[in-house]
Amino acid sequence: PNYQILSQNINSKTILVTGAGGSIGSELCRQIMKLNPKKLIILELNEFALYKIYEELLNSKLAP
Repeated sequence: PNYQILSQNINSKTILVTGAGGSIGSELCRQIMKLNPKKLIILELNEFALYKIYEELLNSKLAP
């Protein structure tokens, strides 16, 4: 991926990830957090999967 283009579209912006608890969605969340979004909104149907990725992001060094 071209990180310069990704950064321009993510840095300081509000980002929504649907399916955030799945394997692809959770990895997108991890990668997006590295690019300093203003806000990351995560959406998931499975409550446990949502809680799991939320806690991971909150406890990671990537969280503000």
